[in-house]
Amino acid sequence: TATEESECSAAKLLEVIILQCKGHIDDFIPSFVELALLRLTREVKTSELRTMCLQVVIAAIYYNPTLLLEILEKIPIPVPDSSITAHFIRQWLHDYDCFLGIHDRKLCIIGLCTLLSLGDRKPTVLSELPDKIIPTMLMIFDGLKRAYAARAAEGEEEESENESEDLEDGLSSDEDDVDEINPYFKNMSKMVQERGAEAGFEITASIQDVMNNLPNTDPTWYTMLTRNLNASERKNLQEVLVLANQKKETKRSKEIEKSGGK
Repeated sequence: TATEESECSAAKLLEVIILQCKGHIDDFIPSFVELALLRLTREVKTSELRTMCLQVVIAAIYYNPTLLLEILEKIPIPVPDSSITAHFIRQWLHDYDCFLGIHDRKLCIIGLCTLLSLGDRKPTVLSELPDKIIPTMLMIFDGLKRAYAARAAEGEEEESENESEDLEDGLSSDEDDVDEINPYFKNMSKMVQERGAEAGFEITASIQDVMNNLPNTDPTWYTMLTRNLNASERKNLQEVLVLANQKKETKRSKEIEKSGGK
């Protein structure tokens, strides 16, 4: 019988394959997604396994959202009083605080941004959850900032005992998370990070693009998403958009420097 630890490793491998092979493994995505979702229909004792199975499906959203939604419509998994698509998305938003480390949070935000941008193709369940989506994304983004800060602090100085405990509470880097599962995946994690950088895993820009485009492309949906944000959430969202502009300016300046000021 497989242990949940080994099943975590298997789910991570499926995620890595999906992210590494974007556009090249359409025929395999249905079986990968079905494997992950079938496992979620049986008892899951650890949040790690549940989130890793969810991440296989989120990776498939990044791979090809239209293909993923077609797969979910056809997948033969019965869910009481719900579709498998609605069940998956509700579980994902419910478990947002179980996604730890830098990579996992990045993937969550990219996945949510992709869903928000699907226009008429977006799953109908999203229209039942508009008040949850932006706040959830902002909370994941806040966790991502803390994870980056923890990694920077780890690189700058020796960690104290207390700081080590903080990292173990969910601010660890991807390598730490993966090592706890299986040392083999240390290199696999680096591959995902490198691929992610190549593929444009620029989180602030992704959020900015969605929030700037939706008022024009789907104003009713944009209003539903933002109408009930509280003052703190509106402030946090604005800070993300400002940060995105700063990052774009920094990137532009570096490109100008590289080109010799031309």
